Amino acid sequence: MTYRHRAKVLAPVHSLTEAEHTEIKQLALESKLDWSTLDGEYAPLIAKFRSEAKEHYFKNQRRRCCYCSIELHDHKLTYDAEHILDKSTYPEYMFDAGNLAVACKLCNGHKSNQSISSKGLRFEALSSESGDYSIVHPHLDEWFDHLEFDSIGRIVSKTESTKGRTTISVCGIQALNSARLADNFDVDASEDAEIALRAFHEIESLSHKESVLEVIEELARRYDHPGSRAVVVALREDVRRQQSGPLVPDKKA
Repeated sequence: MTYRHRAKVLAPVHSLTEAEHTEIKQLALESKLDWSTLDGEYAPLIAKFRSEAKEHYFKNQRRRCCYCSIELHDHKLTYDAEHILDKSTYPEYMFDAGNLAVACKLCNGHKSNQSISSKGLRFEALSSESGDYSIVHPHLDEWFDHLEFDSIGRIVSKTESTKGRTTISVCGIQALNSARLADNFDVDASEDAEIALRAFHEIESLSHKESVLEVIEELARRYDHPGSRAVVVALREDVRRQQSGPLVPDKKA
């Protein structure tokens, strides 16, 4: 499967003069402008900047979400401009091209304003050091160094990548994984399959995971499709690997 490319930072900005760009960044820092400002004398400048930034990162990321690599459609309303450091916490970087990318609505919505500082501290400057970020950075990290697609199409972290695991958690990527896998089951049971698959990926208790897997296996037996059978085989392998590794103690309800 195809994954997104590391994007070149938009520089220089062509839609605004340097003075105009500096001015809207300062006004955002003073809370006098917002990303979605639609009225007033600065609205046309913001609209031009938003459009240029989204088009630039859409192309440079090869039409892929910067976090999950899902293919984006060529219509600006179907994907979001992503503020890597969220704009509510860091208004000073709201219009900084180095803090922008494009993301699918699921990843952008789930990430929201969660902290992505690897040190747990507030950024005092827009860092260009990959190690300062806890998630896979759209401009500083190659996606395939931390994440990959497995045999059944799930997005999984590479074995030693803490960034990969954190990205999956922060961006809610297990929801996408579960929806994709649910497509392999009977359409009338796909909602039940998706719920069970979400539970399987999110719970830690091994015994609970095995109980959920029994539900998934029953749904697969009813449909008897190569895709659903492959999902069960892969999930069984997940359980086997967990059994051979450090066990997660069961949690009391």
